[in-house]
Amino acid sequence: MLRLRLTFFVLLIIVLSAVAIFGQGTSGTILGTVTDPQGAVIAGVAVSVKNLDTQRQRQVVTDSSGYYRVEALPVGRYEVRAERQGFKVTLSSLTLTVGEEAVTNFKMEVGSLSEQVIVTSTGTEVETTTATMGGLVDEKKIRDLPLNGRSFDQLIYLQPGVTVASSAGSSPNQGRGTKFSVGGARLTSNLFMLDGTDMNDSQNFTPGGAGGQMFGVESIKEFKVITHNAPAEYGRSMGGIINAVSQTGTNNLHGDLFEFLRNSALDAKNYFDNANQPIPPFKRNQFGGAVGGPVLLPHFGEGGPAIGYHGKDKLFFFANYEGLRETLGVTKNAVVPDANARTGKIGTATPITVNPAVVPYVNLIPVANGPLILTSTGAPTGFAQLQFSQPQPVHVNYFTGRVDWNRTSKDSLFVRYTIDASTKLRQDAPDHVMGLFAEDETHRNQYVTLQDTRVLSANKVNQVRLGFNRSTLQVNLVNQANVPASLSFIPGQPFGHVTITGMSPLGTVVNDPRSFFMNSYQPSDDLSITHGNHAFKTGVFIERFQWNTAAFNRIGGDYSFASLKDFLTANVKSVVVPFPGADPHRSIRATLFAGYFQDDWRATRRLTLNLGLRYELTTVPTEKFGQSSFLLTPSDTALQIHTPFAGNHKNFAPRVGLAWDVMGDGKTSVRAGFGIYYDQILLNQFLNLFDRNPNPDLKSGWLTVTLPQPGIAAPFPNPLAAAQSAGAGFALQNTVFNNYKTPYLYQYSLEVQRQIAKNLVASVAYVGSRGKH
Repeated sequence: MLRLRLTFFVLLIIVLSAVAIFGQGTSGTILGTVTDPQGAVIAGVAVSVKNLDTQRQRQVVTDSSGYYRVEALPVGRYEVRAERQGFKVTLSSLTLTVGEEAVTNFKMEVGSLSEQVIVTSTGTEVETTTATMGGLVDEKKIRDLPLNGRSFDQLIYLQPGVTVASSAGSSPNQGRGTKFSVGGARLTSNLFMLDGTDMNDSQNFTPGGAGGQMFGVESIKEFKVITHNAPAEYGRSMGGIINAVSQTGTNNLHGDLFEFLRNSALDAKNYFDNANQPIPPFKRNQFGGAVGGPVLLPHFGEGGPAIGYHGKDKLFFFANYEGLRETLGVTKNAVVPDANARTGKIGTATPITVNPAVVPYVNLIPVANGPLILTSTGAPTGFAQLQFSQPQPVHVNYFTGRVDWNRTSKDSLFVRYTIDASTKLRQDAPDHVMGLFAEDETHRNQYVTLQDTRVLSANKVNQVRLGFNRSTLQVNLVNQANVPASLSFIPGQPFGHVTITGMSPLGTVVNDPRSFFMNSYQPSDDLSITHGNHAFKTGVFIERFQWNTAAFNRIGGDYSFASLKDFLTANVKSVVVPFPGADPHRSIRATLFAGYFQDDWRATRRLTLNLGLRYELTTVPTEKFGQSSFLLTPSDTALQIHTPFAGNHKNFAPRVGLAWDVMGDGKTSVRAGFGIYYDQILLNQFLNLFDRNPNPDLKSGWLTVTLPQPGIAAPFPNPLAAAQSAGAGFALQNTVFNNYKTPYLYQYSLEVQRQIAKNLVASVAYVGSRGKH
């Protein structure tokens, strides 16, 4: 208890020193050194930066070493202006990107303030201020590069160290978004952020709707992929960090409309399509538009309507809608009984009499339309191939709306709301290969960000942020073959599942229907302080998880038969049924706290040290209504009301890096870094514990009965007889190591960069990581 109190005391000190809550790098920094023609530094130079899209302006003064730094600037086009008595005014322009530290040095010429010198950008991309590795995907790449389905997450693969997990599952409860690994980390170890708000789905996978796409090509201004050595302000993840920034309105009204069409009439057949049948239908219409500009409010009075308020330089808006209507013909290949086997003649074996109780279920199986499946000697096996296609429609409606307000010269705020609502009639589930049933998926993901940026002084900036992520998924069964309710194994429940060795499964997915509802509340804030050659950043992070789930496992019963013969004679191998009165609903809760401090120390004009420390604490997941119990030790014989493990209170994560400008001209750099990164304790990892280990007074899970057993007759098609004969009890008892530790990763790297042409940089790097569980 003393150790826990000490941990919270340390965290409290960090909170109070920050006056804030966490920061998630949605802005950029402009910094540099001002010198005279002989290379001597100039102190007292007024440096102003002006956003050319909104005209918002900030000003600082160079210190005794001629150094200036302007923090927390929104991404966009900027003009940088340096002025001092006795020198000509010097100007430079640049485009600031998310998370960038844009070095803009000035060499001022002697003259009067009435004269100007315009400095042309060198276009260099050599990084000389930070050890963080990654890459930027800017607005031009998002708009110009080809994207299948306009899913912008495909551009993440442009970065070294990113590997697409092509063999990963795509079931609804594993997320529909594309899965990938960054630097060898797990697929669930990546963090997706939009304007600083976590937007991972309910399973901590890539966010995406029913079709698997990440929409928002028109609404995303740019995003940065951090692959290694993220500073201390980033946490919750030991893999990649994808930090996106949404589009904003400007002083100019602008917009566009688009429509993309794909049609199977223009396609060739794929490898699995039947050569003797038409191409499965595929029609995709993707359409939408975007508009942004200053807010104009009408005024109605004498002389007719007029503009009563013009938001130029003050109030801006942006809105984007994108719709998808897709119908894809899914080709199915199944193994079913051949014509002879349906009547009891299985291959060359002696014919059998089909049990009358099985006949209605045999009639459900589609008749084979493909070749017979033969043994190695050419003898019939009793099975044949079935091939056909079914339409798989997808509907998506995506919307983003954002309002920016420059309230004063030192205070600005914005609010953004994004919704991705989609549905899909899924035909490609392995258990639905015969086409009798399908899954109706409904996804609804909503993200909200409210942020206020306040300039406290010339060297202090504070950003307050409130984020919210609500990701929901519902999966229901669709009886598209109109299988009569009289054939259900359990009265009042959907048709169950049948497994026959050597044949494709018959029936429904065993864990449907199911639902996942996640709410994530994320208050946050940044405090940035520039003091001499030090750029400090500090804060804390809080994320409250609410995870509500229900999975009706084996709700309709699950039969297994050792062979086709056993199926036709109703000789059951085993049956799985839910406990009567079982409640599958669970409400899991957890909270993540984190504190951090970062110092980017410009030790010399050519050497910058990145020093940071982060602390993370995730509370032990609990079930809100007490519907959970666990084995305290593996040797326990009874479940008890208890948390699944003791918890972790020592998750300190240091970050150390350096960036060395070798020649001092910004063309060659050496960078190195090391850090410890903790992963998120995934609530879905403990779902089986909460689901199968209920309150001891409740029943949950399922019961497996292996047959034959003395006194238990073959139950087909009534599995309840077997369940009642075997008696009630817990199907499974799960536990977790009481000293469970939060997974973490060591990351380390060494990189050399060299500019070899105006817009060409060569980089050679060694990166490594070591995971600990």
